[in-house]
Amino acid sequence: MQLASIMGVVVAILVLLAGVTVIFGSKSNSRVLSVLFFVATMGAFLWTCGIIVFMNLPEDAMSIAPSIVTVVYLPAIVMTLAILGYIVCFTGFGVGRIILAIFSVIGLALFVTIIASPHLLYNGIILNEESGNAVGIKLGWFYTTYTLFFVLASLSNYAFLLAKIFKKPSVSEKNVCILLLVGLGISGLASLFFDVLLPTARYDLIWVGPLSISVVILTFYYAILRYRMMVIDAWWMKVMSYVVLIATMALIYVVVFFVASILLFGHSSVSVENIVLNFIMVALVFLMMPFLAEMMTNVRSLLSINSLDIGYIAKRLNRVGSTDAELKDLASFLADHLHFSYVGILIGGKLYGSKVVEFTMKEIEIESIKSKNTPGQIWRGLNGEGEGDEKFEHEDMRVIVDLRDGSGQPFGRIIFGAPYREGQLNEEDFVRLEMVINLIGIAIDPDKQKNLK
Repeated sequence: MQLASIMGVVVAILVLLAGVTVIFGSKSNSRVLSVLFFVATMGAFLWTCGIIVFMNLPEDAMSIAPSIVTVVYLPAIVMTLAILGYIVCFTGFGVGRIILAIFSVIGLALFVTIIASPHLLYNGIILNEESGNAVGIKLGWFYTTYTLFFVLASLSNYAFLLAKIFKKPSVSEKNVCILLLVGLGISGLASLFFDVLLPTARYDLIWVGPLSISVVILTFYYAILRYRMMVIDAWWMKVMSYVVLIATMALIYVVVFFVASILLFGHSSVSVENIVLNFIMVALVFLMMPFLAEMMTNVRSLLSINSLDIGYIAKRLNRVGSTDAELKDLASFLADHLHFSYVGILIGGKLYGSKVVEFTMKEIEIESIKSKNTPGQIWRGLNGEGEGDEKFEHEDMRVIVDLRDGSGQPFGRIIFGAPYREGQLNEEDFVRLEMVINLIGIAIDPDKQKNLK
């Protein structure tokens, strides 16, 4: 099997998975859009399968060749009408229904004509293993109408999406429109050129159109997820969604790699092993992206000595546990990412610190009482202002602050050592620290402490 056929099979499987996932996971108020998407994916699936089968027909299969050619051209009409219907329903313009009705009548006429009078579409079929299988397109009024059908349908999609953008919708709707414009633009131009215009002169590149469908599936599928038109609650739907998105992105890369290799080096330089290896490696990269993103965020937060990554700290606090080990790990995490030489969490007579210190619990209690005289005095020790106890500064205990739960009741304390940041902390730094302290108090509330060892 040719490389193009192998990638076509992958596209067909992805299209089928995307359609099934959406139709089973769609919300009741998005049922029409989901059905249209499902019909579009089924049309794309049959169109892709028809092209793959035709490309691989042996020379002695002339008896079934006309039926296969019909499968190549009929599903494309269905797919085009379903995509147009999706865009019309999504954008919500009243004139869109009229235009959709007109295109539906034209599409139905083309559909019936191809079945009843295929000689209007082509004047011959060639099955040749060496030069490749081909259909002799018959240039005339019918094929001109067929071409204009796809061109005008594509232009209508772009016009509706642009009109929706200029209508100043919500940010979410605008982003979806831009996404669909990009996907339809790439796939529409590729399909129009390689599957409608170019076949009148050469037929060996007809496989490019189905491969470009992967771009549309990715953009439409992401738009459906982004616009919350589908509920992903079952585990199998989550697995299928990951497979569709990751495999489609990998496929897009492989298609670009494949086409670039053919244009630059010719067919002989691209092997099946090379294509499969690229697909697997890119899929692995996409699978690792969440881990890589988390790692990069962690490193950036550690390196940003003069600023706090509150978003990353809040994300970590959402996963905080209530065991001794987890609270000790949290103290170390806060010391690293708040950029203090020491952080200790004092709860129920136990101290969970980022490192071992020598001061006693009684000394902490006394210093805590002294620190609470005036709110503004709490942070003075961080900038080296005021008179402090040399023992505590030597032991890296500069500030003690109450931890409060969601109702504002104190249930513990947090201790800060010297800051790593250069220069003195400003008022904005203190505001951020107060925000983080409030988040810590809410994350470690008294209800969690009943499980402490």
